Amino acid sequence: MKKALPWLIIIMLLILPAAAQASLAGDMDAFKAGHINIYSRISPAMALQMDQLVQDVYNDTMATYNPAEPTFDQVNKYASRRLVRDPKYDGLLEYIAAQIDDPRNADVRAQYESLLDEICIIVARAVDIAHNVTPGGGGGVPPGQSNWPPPPADSATFTATPEQLEEIKSHWASQPLQQLISKGIVRGDETGRINADAEITRAEFSTMLVRALNLGNTPIIRGRFADVSAGSWYFFAVNQVAEAGIVQGYSDDIFGPEDPITREQMTVMCVRALRHLGALNHDDAHASILAPFIDRQAISGWAGASVSLAVEIKLIEGRSGEIFAPEAHASRAEAGVVILRMLDLIPTVQ
Repeated sequence: MKKALPWLIIIMLLILPAAAQASLAGDMDAFKAGHINIYSRISPAMALQMDQLVQDVYNDTMATYNPAEPTFDQVNKYASRRLVRDPKYDGLLEYIAAQIDDPRNADVRAQYESLLDEICIIVARAVDIAHNVTPGGGGGVPPGQSNWPPPPADSATFTATPEQLEEIKSHWASQPLQQLISKGIVRGDETGRINADAEITRAEFSTMLVRALNLGNTPIIRGRFADVSAGSWYFFAVNQVAEAGIVQGYSDDIFGPEDPITREQMTVMCVRALRHLGALNHDDAHASILAPFIDRQAISGWAGASVSLAVEIKLIEGRSGEIFAPEAHASRAEAGVVILRMLDLIPTVQ
């Protein structure tokens, strides 16, 4: 039996990619048949571009496949990169956008709008098959399904290294930090350090939210913010939270990704996340909740209602009995603890 094992592995390595390619071809045939009204209108050159995009994104994802990252997210990332950076696809996005805006296509507008989304799902399914993963089991929530509870972030588990455990063992948030690490929400820097007391940036907090809530089911093709470039490591996380309505930026096109996040900004984002999940259905903000804080007047007007709600449902506390410190910069540990409280609140908050 032991001698047969290598042959079984070899056979699997041969069969799985072939099955994946068959899945890709079959799903694309079904996709085209289901969208015959679109394919009968677009130019042959554009149809060929979409076929090539599917194969390129599949190859890109297979070349750097990471079992610890949702498959759909990986596919979405490479689809976006191809469409934005590869000269081969110059004009494809503009063409699709023009078709959506063309009044003659009113009957198929919804199909055009979901076109890239469906293509990413098809590629993710093939990649899962190639890696012997249950199709869709590791990806984000497919469009149209419930946002909560989110599926596990693949089957991967995260374990704190001995060095990380030593680093955080005396920290006030040692236990929460261990939970955050095990869930993959908090990860070490390039040297593996957690840096629990370091300030956390707006981009880093967005990334933690994406991991915690398993966002990533919306293909990001064009970024919303001028200061969040397509080549930045936080491009997808920032745009995912923006798509979900969790963050709006300083203005329509400025996000401030490298700015340290303030406590009131963090609070507003978490309250919006609860609403996004359908776990917070009321807007009652009792101003009296903030009465104990002597610095309550420092809370920004746009954040006041969210901070009141957050304090009321015990999502966040003051930094001391009388100080809320709305404009103070949050630490990585502080941000992580608030995210854990948010996750604990989801089944109960209405």
